[in-house]
Amino acid sequence: MNVDVAYFLNSKEVTLGMVVRDHRGIITHCAVKRIGSVYLPLQAKLEAILFGTEECKHNNMSLLCIESDLFIDIKEIEIGLESRSEWGGIILNILSLSEALTCHSFRHIRRTANACAHNMAKLSNVVKDYKVWRNELPLIFCNPDIIQN
Repeated sequence: MNVDVAYFLNSKEVTLGMVVRDHRGIITHCAVKRIGSVYLPLQAKLEAILFGTEECKHNNMSLLCIESDLFIDIKEIEIGLESRSEWGGIILNILSLSEALTCHSFRHIRRTANACAHNMAKLSNVVKDYKVWRNELPLIFCNPDIIQN
């Protein structure tokens, strides 16, 4: 599962995007959610990881590698209970949800490898609050000119 966020300066909103691929790399699930104002990138990325993990648990996915392109959020999750982050509650929720999965791991990836999740987060201009696609990509991915930069 890849997660990312998009910031919209005009509306001061943040949206979360998540993409799940199967063992062959084929997208099986993707979603986007608006969450309002967030002040720091770490908080936004942790919210995205929590959102993605909740989606996966809700859809009975049991094997999960959670990937993010922000190194510090993965480190904070690995620290877990020892984290002194002010977002420790979000971290505990992520850990609690991921423990319910058969197998989980957290991994940092390069920004370029997270492009699909980032583009998903940018879909907020065509999604009101929350939208999920299962076994398909949003039609807008076929016309990327609609996505805001």
